[in-house]
Amino acid sequence: MSDQTYVKVYFLDNSYKTFLVAPTVTSEEFAVTVAEKLGFSKPDEDGYWFGFWESKDGNNLDRPLTKTECPAEIAKTWAPDSPSKLVFMVRLFFEAFTTSTEPAVQYWRYVQAVHSIVTSNYPVENDLAVKLAALQFRSKFPEMEEFDVNFLGSRIVEFVPIDNFELKRPEKWNEDIAQVFADEDVSSLSDEEARTQYLQLVEGLDIYGNIMFTVTQASHPSHAERIKLGVSSKGIQLFDKGSSTPFYTYDLKDLLRWGYVPGQTFYVSIKSENGKNYIFATASGSNICECMTAYAFGWLKHVDILKKRREGTGETKA
Repeated sequence: MSDQTYVKVYFLDNSYKTFLVAPTVTSEEFAVTVAEKLGFSKPDEDGYWFGFWESKDGNNLDRPLTKTECPAEIAKTWAPDSPSKLVFMVRLFFEAFTTSTEPAVQYWRYVQAVHSIVTSNYPVENDLAVKLAALQFRSKFPEMEEFDVNFLGSRIVEFVPIDNFELKRPEKWNEDIAQVFADEDVSSLSDEEARTQYLQLVEGLDIYGNIMFTVTQASHPSHAERIKLGVSSKGIQLFDKGSSTPFYTYDLKDLLRWGYVPGQTFYVSIKSENGKNYIFATASGSNICECMTAYAFGWLKHVDILKKRREGTGETKA
């Protein structure tokens, strides 16, 4: 036990848990341990879709850990007073995962959806921002039958997307949320029902499931050079700033290869275009590649799980 290291794992709801971890335990193995601790009934299956991001400053997510990296060894490299942390979150959004009825999985999917909305990682219009805030409030405070416009105070920023917040006065946000809370009878929902509705609305966005990176492009001249690049089970999607609808998709099955020049670019080659390379200027090339590789391997796991589910229910593939 003397060679084991205490590792704090942080979650997107601002909570954390401490684990005693051996130096040889990989990120993939550790994700299953954390999933089990969180009450997943199938940690070996559902834990696979989760992973860890290293945050150097304790706020920004700097890089995803590979499946073979050892969290205990990474934690040892941090100075005692370092703000660095490991953040546990969903990394792979395949159907085999998003259709899980596991309550613990549903809860952490909801937590990540809230994080993606409030940080404006997933841009939304003001009307949807208000509806989501009302549902989040119901989930957070299920004992409150009304939305008191004075209750949240400065905490209103925890419920409204950061990019939307500056468009209205805080008082106006509170008034709009209260109106939706009353008009749409949000108080009649249980906390679980509020979370389910929240997830359904976020899942309806084209951007849902994407891990987002800022890049510079020159291949699509009708769009700005500075855009957002998303990695998901669909492949690579390109988004204009402030949009949740992609203007271009490189399908996962059409990707021949991908790579990067450290600190400079990320590129992807397309099968249907005879291996043509599309190049994006970014310092996050290695992170994008790691996410792409995780999705490539995750596809096999996804297909296997869906097959087992069909066999277990006697379903036949359409």
